[in-house]
Amino acid sequence: MKLPVIAPGGCGALYFEKLTAARLDEASALCDRCVGKNLYPRAYLASIVDKQGHCFYLLVTPRRKAVGYIYFFLTGLEEMAALARLPREQLAGISPKENPVIGNLQSIGVVEAHRHRRLSEKLVCFYLERLQNTADVAFGVFWKIGGHVPMEKTLQASGFIHLADAHRVWYHRRDLICPFCPGRCRCDAAIYYKPLGRRP
Repeated sequence: MKLPVIAPGGCGALYFEKLTAARLDEASALCDRCVGKNLYPRAYLASIVDKQGHCFYLLVTPRRKAVGYIYFFLTGLEEMAALARLPREQLAGISPKENPVIGNLQSIGVVEAHRHRRLSEKLVCFYLERLQNTADVAFGVFWKIGGHVPMEKTLQASGFIHLADAHRVWYHRRDLICPFCPGRCRCDAAIYYKPLGRRP
């Protein structure tokens, strides 16, 4: 699948390509570069290539060089509570439904040379479009560094609501090499959601 993205700043048209087995090494290296080494190793990415409900797209140039990616999947309240390190009851208010389908924006990344061109906004719009009529709520656990959420402006512009903060969300990942923390990752996270109004 190729969908054009017109990006300001003269970087030209970029395209979405669904992750395939042939591009696992490239995708793993891109994740290492954008969000920390070993957070999404090759073996994990291989396990989700054809997994139902999981969507991983590379953002590529016309020559198919990957300069960004987005990964999201469909899940439920129990799973999201575990990922967010929050009690299930705290998440129950994000939807009037007892067991809503949740679209979790698991990870997003853009290489340094293509940042500050509003590509994150385009990636989030793509994610929200893909959730139409399939999920009740868009959700995400977003990196918080020194009290700052890099994705905050993008999320607010897309209509997301801040729900809560969670502490040391990735501390249990002993193999993760965080770009900001010496030793184990001590970064916090901010939890955001957006009701989607899926048809019953």
